[in-house]
Amino acid sequence: MAATPPATLYTIVGIFAIADGREEPVPNKSYPIHVYNSVLEAEDNSKIKVHIHNFGPSLLANFTNVLLIGKVIFPLDPSIVPTIISYKLAPFPGNPSARGYDDYIPSFGPPFIMATGHVSSPVRSTGSEPRSFSMTASTWNNGAPHASSVMCILKNNACWPRAPPLPLRSPLSVVGPACGIIDKHILAISLADTATNLAHLDPILAQRASLGGQPRRKFLAHLKDDEPSSSTPTNVSPVASTSQVPLISSQIDLPPTSSPTFTPNNVPDHSQSDVLPYVTPIKKPRRKPLTKAEKAAAAAAAAIMNTTDPLDPSLFPPPAAPKTPRRKAPAKSVPTLPLMDPVAASPPQQMESPRKRRKQSNP
Repeated sequence: MAATPPATLYTIVGIFAIADGREEPVPNKSYPIHVYNSVLEAEDNSKIKVHIHNFGPSLLANFTNVLLIGKVIFPLDPSIVPTIISYKLAPFPGNPSARGYDDYIPSFGPPFIMATGHVSSPVRSTGSEPRSFSMTASTWNNGAPHASSVMCILKNNACWPRAPPLPLRSPLSVVGPACGIIDKHILAISLADTATNLAHLDPILAQRASLGGQPRRKFLAHLKDDEPSSSTPTNVSPVASTSQVPLISSQIDLPPTSSPTFTPNNVPDHSQSDVLPYVTPIKKPRRKPLTKAEKAAAAAAAAIMNTTDPLDPSLFPPPAAPKTPRRKAPAKSVPTLPLMDPVAASPPQQMESPRKRRKQSNP
């Protein structure tokens, strides 16, 4: 089986105005494609003509604005018009010939580029100008890869500290807006984020090397007294992509990771592995002991299943006699004494007059 030619990613997202739609046949296909003319405008207002290929049910009207996601082919020959092959093309509603059609289209800015390829030139710096380096990306189309050159720009701002250059032919993934067009066939990207050292990514640890000092931050997330200690372990694993430090030198080596070995009994030995698998222990449920009634019922059921005559009355225990409720003893009668009127029982008392009481108090 022949090896597949290498191909990487070169994707674009943006809003384009299309016109002059036409159908073109596809080799070895029974359906045509729709080809439109459009213009790619970069951040520095530089423009270049492009062709947009779309597989759609019908042609769209001239000057229709569309949201486009597709792959890019910028040929190395400046005489060939660049091509964008759409993954998704969504036209904005409305009448393109109306006067206020563009007023309802959101401002997207320059197209956004996502490219994965290999570094093809060292980082160049000329004093005050932004640093730049080129990379090669390729797009698979019509059964063959099409190579394109991409210029990556590192602007002189606080987002990109000083970093060592990347080694040549090292894999790299970049994202950012289109900021310019060089020599009419090279698209320049202002890097917003990048992922380096893709060939040595560890799918388990995903560690990255630390470059430079503390990055400058415009906004604070912690006060100086509340900053976490560097020795305090965290549950967040570092990732290989960072918007602060885009470049990794060839002198930095990632920590080696050992893969698990296998014994003759085909049992993995994780004694020398950095990451030990966690096996959840299986707990067996505890069974409650059977009661006497449940044991008797189980024995009767087993006897019925093993006998030839399942209706043998000797197999069934006689029904238990109903328990007679105990009668409560009558309450003992307590002799009651006749009630006596306290007023009637007490001797009559004579009322003393107030004059007699005054005489007794004053002899």
